[in-house]
Amino acid sequence: MIYDYVMGACWLAFIVYWVVASIGIKRDASRYGSALVAVGIRLLIAIAIVVVLRVPYLRNVVLTGIHRFAANHPAIQAAGAVLCVVGLAGAVWARTTLGTNWSGRPAAKTGHELVTSGPYRVIRHPIYAGMLTMMLGTTFIAGAPGLLVLVAFSAIVAYRVRVEERIMEQLFPDTYPEYRKRTRALIPFML
Repeated sequence: MIYDYVMGACWLAFIVYWVVASIGIKRDASRYGSALVAVGIRLLIAIAIVVVLRVPYLRNVVLTGIHRFAANHPAIQAAGAVLCVVGLAGAVWARTTLGTNWSGRPAAKTGHELVTSGPYRVIRHPIYAGMLTMMLGTTFIAGAPGLLVLVAFSAIVAYRVRVEERIMEQLFPDTYPEYRKRTRALIPFML
């Protein structure tokens, strides 16, 4: 259906943009967290997804859940497609605004700057917010598998937000506390 194509196109555009935009970013001055832990978490998530899809009993539970949870209603799937597009637009806007300060994992950059313009005027982690919005839209379209990924990614985001907040407090001890007071972490005016 058309909504599946919109969802797939959004994720493909996201991946392509992220790869291209990562060219020429500032060098890391220091990284936080272990690369091994980051890879390990992603590997565990991938293994869990494969196990769920390959073990007949678990696959049947998930597929049954899809039929119960999946957005078989066109209005819900349309809302999912809109969320994917909005989430992609927000994440790309935030990534563009962040520019060369972006990093694939929490890191202090050489010449790191505190970016407070664009979507960063309102929320401190708009890339994560955009990605979570895309995943919520994916859940509306794909059902239970999307929900599994949304839950797993939400846990990763919660961890990374805490780590990034600590990094910013260390890098900008005079300005970050005030910035943190006037903004929200992920959802404008709420969270």
